[in-house]
Amino acid sequence: MTPDPAALDAAIRRARHLLFAFDGPISRTDAGSPLDSATLTAPYIYETFVACRESGRSVVVLSPKTKVDVSNHPDIRDLFEHVTTIAISVADAIGFLEVNPAYCLLITSSIEDVEAAQAAGTPSVGYARTPVDAAHLIDAGAIAFVYSMADIAIKLRARTSD
Repeated sequence: MTPDPAALDAAIRRARHLLFAFDGPISRTDAGSPLDSATLTAPYIYETFVACRESGRSVVVLSPKTKVDVSNHPDIRDLFEHVTTIAISVADAIGFLEVNPAYCLLITSSIEDVEAAQAAGTPSVGYARTPVDAAHLIDAGAIAFVYSMADIAIKLRARTSD
């Protein structure tokens, strides 16, 4: 399955708030604590968060836990400086931001998160590792998918120059 750059571009163009749901560690206990040494779940996430903020978009990390695990990757040191808030769900994020759900965009690798975004009226982009993952995310309702967070960062950077 091949990503559709036009669908991703359209989704990024409409989004004012990007919500990121991860299926692995991207957490730490508080702003002052040292980062743990968990494996980085989404390479290029730092660049993506920076591109979000530079383009004037909010960055929301979705995590069902109060603890958020962040890798000890060099680019992650100041990751959370770019995060607007951490929410437990799409609905929680929308409520915190007090925005129209249509202006949000969820980036996730989870079919359940895609379905939750649909229920909330928020479009989603699938973060897939394989073509099979991509097909499942599209079948669940994601409007586009990427194999790398770098694709999101590139689209955000292109939007910044508009």
